[in-house]
Amino acid sequence: SFNSGEKYVWSLAFDRSGNLYAGTGMTGKLYKISPDGKGKVVYDSNDAHIKSVLSSGDYVYAGTEGGGIIYKVSSDDKVFVLYDTSEREICCLAVDAHGNLYAAAASGEAAPGRNEQGPSGPPGLERDKTERRSAVYQITPDDVVTQIWRSPDPLIFSMIVDGENLLA
Repeated sequence: SFNSGEKYVWSLAFDRSGNLYAGTGMTGKLYKISPDGKGKVVYDSNDAHIKSVLSSGDYVYAGTEGGGIIYKVSSDDKVFVLYDTSEREICCLAVDAHGNLYAAAASGEAAPGRNEQGPSGPPGLERDKTERRSAVYQITPDDVVTQIWRSPDPLIFSMIVDGENLLA
């Protein structure tokens, strides 16, 4: 059996061939574990975490926390940037029956200790909301990206496609 030694395993997804992909944290690596239990690093990102992993068709998609980047991994383990969002984290990924990829992205919370009350208020009681936001992006099979939803708060933890509807 394979042991990555990583502190966090954030997301798992099987590809068509039965390989298990693991998005990990603290070192931001994407692992591929074959059905016989042998593992290897497919991609070592510059971000601290690969938070979301999804397999669809011939590709595996991975989203990072730190830079908010969505990667596309081919079946021969070639990795390229599909989209670099303006948010900090790709929280989750989903795909619909037409092959459209949906990515929920969030900017995260303000730095600890910052608050709207200024130095006299208790630290962390209120957060600076100007640094927070979330969005959902649709990426077509032709790699055309459209932001389809936006909110001033980081709200999305999971998404699923139910027929023609995206549920977040």
